[in-house]
Amino acid sequence: MTLKHTSLLLLLMIGFANGQLKAQTHFYFVEDAVSLGNNCYRITPNLSTQRGAVWALHKLDLREDFVLDFSISFGSNDANGADGITFVLHNTCASIGSPGGGLGYLGIASSLAVEFDTWQNTDLADPWYDHIAIVSKGNVNHAAPDNLAGPIQASALNPNIEDGIAHNVLIEWNATSQTFQIFFDGNLRLSYVGDIVTNIFGGNPNVNWGFTGSTGGSTNLQQFCINNYPTPVVLEDANICLGESVIVNLPSELNYSWTPTQGVSDPTIHNPTLSPSTSTLYTVSITDECGRATSDNIQINVNQPPNIHNQNDIICLNSSKTLSLEGTYPAYLWSDGSTQSTLTIEQEGTYWVEVGNECGTSRIYFEITLFIPTVNIEGLKAAYCRSDDSTDLSNGLAEIDGISVTSLNPAALSIGRHTLVYIYTDPDSGCSNTLSQDFEILDSVLPQSMEAQICSFSGETLLLSTFETEVSDYYWYNVENPSILLSTTAECEVIQSGTYKVRFVNALGCETTNTFNVRELCEPNIFLPDIFTPNGDALNDEFRIFGQHFNSFQIKIFNRWGEVVFFSGDPQFAWDGNYNQNPVPSGVYIYELQYKTLPNGELVKKVGQVRLMR
Repeated sequence: MTLKHTSLLLLLMIGFANGQLKAQTHFYFVEDAVSLGNNCYRITPNLSTQRGAVWALHKLDLREDFVLDFSISFGSNDANGADGITFVLHNTCASIGSPGGGLGYLGIASSLAVEFDTWQNTDLADPWYDHIAIVSKGNVNHAAPDNLAGPIQASALNPNIEDGIAHNVLIEWNATSQTFQIFFDGNLRLSYVGDIVTNIFGGNPNVNWGFTGSTGGSTNLQQFCINNYPTPVVLEDANICLGESVIVNLPSELNYSWTPTQGVSDPTIHNPTLSPSTSTLYTVSITDECGRATSDNIQINVNQPPNIHNQNDIICLNSSKTLSLEGTYPAYLWSDGSTQSTLTIEQEGTYWVEVGNECGTSRIYFEITLFIPTVNIEGLKAAYCRSDDSTDLSNGLAEIDGISVTSLNPAALSIGRHTLVYIYTDPDSGCSNTLSQDFEILDSVLPQSMEAQICSFSGETLLLSTFETEVSDYYWYNVENPSILLSTTAECEVIQSGTYKVRFVNALGCETTNTFNVRELCEPNIFLPDIFTPNGDALNDEFRIFGQHFNSFQIKIFNRWGEVVFFSGDPQFAWDGNYNQNPVPSGVYIYELQYKTLPNGELVKKVGQVRLMR
């Protein structure tokens, strides 16, 4: 790229400058005068004994023609309104003159002024109407020789200009004919022809210019707006590319100080070259030979070709992707020759786009990689026994034989072949992958859980059994000691309560585990007959107890008179119907039984009767 210099030539120009500019010239303000913005200024507020002045720091060269176009408002107080405004040319360091009838001009020597007077001061030979006059040497007395032209009624149509209306004024100077003219609301109201450079300014053509005004006991809001400047000085913000410069050219007769100094060729001159490396707001302090100062600023924006990092991204299988950049650019050129702001692609690869601005062009690369997420289903197998655990499928969309499912549950499927279709979507990329797999459900026994009971306190044993066809490798164990093999057959004898499991494998290799929950239960089970026949026929010849799960046994048998005819503490007793080795007569006998339960030793007493028949 060829570096260039952007020149902002801020020349002294005549005529109206179009466009919205940051500043048209540099002013400083005296006492009650202030800037209102938008090239408008207030000379005095609507208060008594006020005065103000607005002075341009850039001088007029009276060897050149100039035109000043402005709108001026004298307020809306008529009978009690005063005092007026002057347009002044001078080559002194005076800042303001006397207030009241002096209009802020009285006393400024080596000067010429156009007086817009809204108050009749009879001692100054003022007429009764609001008037215009050309006066000089700081003297506002119209009867004096310093009065060069006028007074004349300001408005050709109305003796009162304190009407709250902004009136247009045009002041023209023709250097060749040495003619000074004032137009008010489009009408030529006053002219003066004379060598003012020699007669008033001592041969110095460079003069200060500005406005003054004042109030006294009577008041008005007095202000003006400049429509075009006789010395337009414009500091315009600028946009440059990195490595370029801006040359600023301000009037040479003033003193300057530029800050910051970085990138400024000389911070003390009127026409420095500004070469910032980054966007910078420069401020310039301006001082004239009288020490009057003001300041202005200029924003230099430093731009570069687009600085965009290359991009890495992915594309999903069987999908498209749109490539784009943040921000907008005047033009785009993609690697396929297209010129839209985006590019839609359907496959992986290297793509690029060129974008540019006023400072150059940049090429940005897109490295696009095809991403196919890995489908990983934990526990997925080609064949399942019906006793196998379920396989979780909830992380994707799954169908088995066309039916939506969230898990593969072998016990819920029929024996035979099935088809699983599983779609997994990666949560980070949004890319999907599909797994299609056939699997088989093998014929096998489903696990069973059974209940049993034992009374180990009585020395009881329990035989557990499971019988399945085409089964081998039985393995019995107690879950509390699974490493201890209890049996390798279809049966297992246990002597205590607990949870027992038997694991076996069928001919297809399907393993099944059955569970036996054996609980301790010693509830006494006692039976005594209610009749026996001790007649020697070997049939029901003895009275005895039948039962289990008890101890501390004792039985007494009484005749009808309450006499004990039999006693025993042996649960295996047998009464043959004799008492003292003599047979007792047939009849009903009462027995009293007591024992303790297992395993808690609870004492139980029972009373019953038995019939003895011979």
